[in-house]
Amino acid sequence: MSDSFGGVINSNVAKVDFEDIVIKASISVSSIGLKTLQILTEDMFNSLPNKEIISNIRQYYEEYKKFPKISELMNILLKTDDAKDKLNYIITVSLKDYTKDSLKDAIENFIKDRKIVIAMRRFLKNRQDGSDIGFDENLSIISEDVKTACGFNIVTGK
Repeated sequence: MSDSFGGVINSNVAKVDFEDIVIKASISVSSIGLKTLQILTEDMFNSLPNKEIISNIRQYYEEYKKFPKISELMNILLKTDDAKDKLNYIITVSLKDYTKDSLKDAIENFIKDRKIVIAMRRFLKNRQDGSDIGFDENLSIISEDVKTACGFNIVTGK
């Protein structure tokens, strides 16, 4: 069975928002987290609690060069009850039904898809806002964003 991001998953896996899987894998599988934190941004997530969670993890990592402990996220970093409740839920999400490769591939596809959508939105916004940026320059900017997205991969040891 294949999920909407192209990853092969066990058909017994309960339906979980894939954003939650991305966060769970980023905080519990260091080889994935180290790579995803370089590129994950708030605007890649639809859920406000997930935006808050990923923003705080990134800020903490950028400052201390290590992942925050769950207790630090809960007690110090996360400000809203919704984010704390969501993190409590994410902690319970199981990744055991994903193979290492299918999880890695699905997260890569998630990131690539979201980065491309963000680039296209920026292009359209610049065009609609009557930005001083010319069409060719605007296209060049998003071309770099798309190139970055398409070139992203998670390299993990076997």
